[in-house]
Amino acid sequence: MRQRKNEKNSLMRTAAGIMSGAFAITMAVVLSLGNPFVSHADETDTAPNPGLQVNSYYGYQEDPVTWPQEYESEVFRFLSMVDEDWSDVQKFVFIHDYLVTRCDYNYEGLKDAEKMEGQYGVICDNRGVCSDYSAAFKELAFRLGLQTKSVHSTYMNHEWVVVNINGEWYHVDATWDDSAYTDGDPKFKMYCDHQFLIKSQSGFRHGATDWWMYDEDNGRESAYGIYNDTTFDNTCFSASISPVVVVKDGFLVLQKNGKIQHCDSNGYNETLIATVPDSDMWGTIAAKDDYVFVSNADTIYQLNPSNGNLTKIYTLSDSEKAEYGRIYGIEMEGTSLRYDMAQGPARSNYRTSARLNLESIIGAEIKGYSLNEEALTFYKAGTQYQLKLSDCHGNAVSADSWTSSDPAVATVSGGGNVKAAS
Repeated sequence: MRQRKNEKNSLMRTAAGIMSGAFAITMAVVLSLGNPFVSHADETDTAPNPGLQVNSYYGYQEDPVTWPQEYESEVFRFLSMVDEDWSDVQKFVFIHDYLVTRCDYNYEGLKDAEKMEGQYGVICDNRGVCSDYSAAFKELAFRLGLQTKSVHSTYMNHEWVVVNINGEWYHVDATWDDSAYTDGDPKFKMYCDHQFLIKSQSGFRHGATDWWMYDEDNGRESAYGIYNDTTFDNTCFSASISPVVVVKDGFLVLQKNGKIQHCDSNGYNETLIATVPDSDMWGTIAAKDDYVFVSNADTIYQLNPSNGNLTKIYTLSDSEKAEYGRIYGIEMEGTSLRYDMAQGPARSNYRTSARLNLESIIGAEIKGYSLNEEALTFYKAGTQYQLKLSDCHGNAVSADSWTSSDPAVATVSGGGNVKAAS
């Protein structure tokens, strides 16, 4: 597909609440008049990444097609978690783990095409079939300036992507790394395999030979036997079933044996950081900024990556163990840490989730305030939206002042009412 240059004025600003003094906030507003990310059919202009195909649920049309606000908000939320200085490998790993830990396979869509939701379903509703996972992966990669292509196997009735790293192409299959793909009883929510992440054909282990690549420049051609670079076949995260933490200089990886390793931004040169006590293969690692947490069956620890110290911050109560089982997965949610409890690793064994308020556990170092919208898109001058501020407990907070980073784009009143400028 082709992309036409947007003819309308498009202004993007980072949306963030920056705390200083007594709840004083500088508000940076997102305003987009015409969507700078919208793709169109065009016969002259080429896409910014040659060979990239972004499949749109709403289809490509000559007239501008815009995604719904909730779609752009979710994409913006994803982009806000990515450091632009990360390597391409780090970004691809982050996209993969983001999709795998959030999405479920849409078996209703597989059986009934009318219930398929495309990449919108993956981005907004956290479900899709293989082609939807593929389209969503390409969409997020596209927003980060990365090159991807679709690959389809007629024999397997299956689709995945290949990604470009330093001029070489590698296979990535987020669908098959998501245990929710199985038609039986999938693993717990935060289970995240990496068997099919950035692999050569020999390391990829898909068996069929009738692989077809959808290439914007070359049309439909066989992808079998042409992507053979093995550089990333044996990375430190290849055998991990926990989400990988991307850090400034590489990755933190929790292995099945409980060892926490640091490896470089290409996934090699492993260094042992720590070993989780009494660990089994079902532990999980999670992070928020510089704070890293790991779990075993009944305990959550805070990890200091610089010295390997593990500090116990929570142990399941006897009543939690008796009623719900053990911990199967942890995940950061703002300034809270969610831990999921189940009687076994299968999804059907899930019982409940609880949340730890990190501010009350590790002190006031973590402070979080959130807005009811992280991104605003206005298509008409004069449109207004009321922003609301809440603390890490979800309680409403009054700001002393609000300030727009660019009043020519949008103004904001003392009460947080944003108005698109003329």
